[in-house]
Amino acid sequence: MSDSAAMPGESPAPAHSVRPRLTSRGGGLLAMSVVAVILGWVMREPGCIHLGLLGLLVLGAGFIWAGSNLRSLSCARTVPESVFAGQPFPLALTIFNHRKRRDTFAVEFEDTVAGPVESGFRIDWLHAGGSATREMQSRVSGRGLLHQAQTRFESMFPLGLWMSRIELESNLEMTVFPRPVPPRMFEDPELLTLLEANGTESVLTHWDGDFHGLREFQPGDRLKLIHWPTSARSRHLVVRQFDRRLPGRVTIVFHSIFPDSKPQPGAVFESALELLCGMLLIFRDRGTPVDMIASFNAWQPMQVESHGQLHAALRTLATAKRMAERNFSALHAALERAEAGHRVIVLSDVPIKEWESHLLELPCVTICLSIQEMFIRQSRMVPQKPVSIVQGELP
Repeated sequence: MSDSAAMPGESPAPAHSVRPRLTSRGGGLLAMSVVAVILGWVMREPGCIHLGLLGLLVLGAGFIWAGSNLRSLSCARTVPESVFAGQPFPLALTIFNHRKRRDTFAVEFEDTVAGPVESGFRIDWLHAGGSATREMQSRVSGRGLLHQAQTRFESMFPLGLWMSRIELESNLEMTVFPRPVPPRMFEDPELLTLLEANGTESVLTHWDGDFHGLREFQPGDRLKLIHWPTSARSRHLVVRQFDRRLPGRVTIVFHSIFPDSKPQPGAVFESALELLCGMLLIFRDRGTPVDMIASFNAWQPMQVESHGQLHAALRTLATAKRMAERNFSALHAALERAEAGHRVIVLSDVPIKEWESHLLELPCVTICLSIQEMFIRQSRMVPQKPVSIVQGELP
């Protein structure tokens, strides 16, 4: 899914509303100035007194200038409207000087949205009423709609005698979807065929559509498609070619039902959302329509066919909160709503052994998924073959 057009995020308040915090870096000059005044007074040396007073005057003027140098600055962020967690996106940081007559000098700027590598930039001279922009790549690790951020303006102007600093808290409004992690098992074309074929074909055949003709064997073709009589006559391998069947509809049901034990850690829920996000993108790429029913969405079905519907589903994932349940009534009602001919995937952040035996018998092959295993449950309405369980990390 491509990101939408860039738009400004919410910016921190202008720095003129915050008083800078000043730290002295001119301790040596202060000590020498005080010593010069004392020695000049004791030794009756007016020149020494004047030199010490000049040093104190420079420190005082630097204090006043440093305190006003960062005033009336603000920052604006330009970011995409939506991104995926952990993936790079373009970020533009713009610094504004709102003062009409006074320039700003030697400003170091840092922003937490920019990340640890490129956290900001330096502005040597920013004219009154002017602005400066830097473009970079950034990442956001956590999903959500609202993200806390911190901005810092820092300067050693003038003469490095004082360090002035202003720190601003702000919120970045940007939709961050979960990181898409498709299960590796979905890279197997036979499993995808299982999802797209009807109940009988998924067990008895290994092709996708009606017979179309014969063609020469190509790397990657299934050996079961080789037409041996024709291959023997022509002395080279020939395979049967089938029309691509129109993609069937898939129903994905997500739940967090843990009937007997304590709920899973929050990180497991996040991993399951990443798998769900990856599956939605896989089916989008294959042109397969999806019905998503999830416990974190109050078991309300969502159709995912168009670009707008996919964006709405991903936005739901961005704000999802784990709904730990103990009974299977809502899950059974969701499975009963699945229309005949749909392919069903049941995904959970709970180990399969805790809930697979509680599923309803459906008139189709059901794929049960957790973040560590996959279970293919055959329908009793089609010829049986051994049930397979695949262990190990799916992502």
